[in-house]
Amino acid sequence: MKAWNNTGMSQVMVEQVDSKSIENYDIVDLSVKKINIFGTIPSRGLIEKPSLQDAPSDLTVLRHYVLLPYLFGLCENLEPGVGGEVQLTDGLSKLLILEGLNALKTDADIYDCGIKLVILVQILQLVCGILNKDQLYVHYLINLSTKVPRIR
Repeated sequence: MKAWNNTGMSQVMVEQVDSKSIENYDIVDLSVKKINIFGTIPSRGLIEKPSLQDAPSDLTVLRHYVLLPYLFGLCENLEPGVGGEVQLTDGLSKLLILEGLNALKTDADIYDCGIKLVILVQILQLVCGILNKDQLYVHYLINLSTKVPRIR
């Protein structure tokens, strides 16, 4: 919200992604090569699930936004994109052209909830926080959680 208040621009949160995973995510094209944590930079484009060779950066668009409300009107007449699905990325690309769109970089641990094991680990990590008195059990669960793929 602070970035929205400071710039008046719609914001998408981005996070660095491992190069092996780039083709699984929407990638942002920035006007600069480096963006500081919690920095907000105007984006030049959004590329839906590019190959590693075609990716303009290693920053994935997370599903955290502060957007102008008329984005939804822009999405009403979208044609299906990659995979035959209507993609929010296409609506965000239209918004970028009309009003601009900034990328806000985070350093949060972000998990891909499309992977069932990741959802389980998130639940286990929550349980660890609640059951922090049983250190042996917590140690086991934390060790297990380190084996789960994260976006970065």
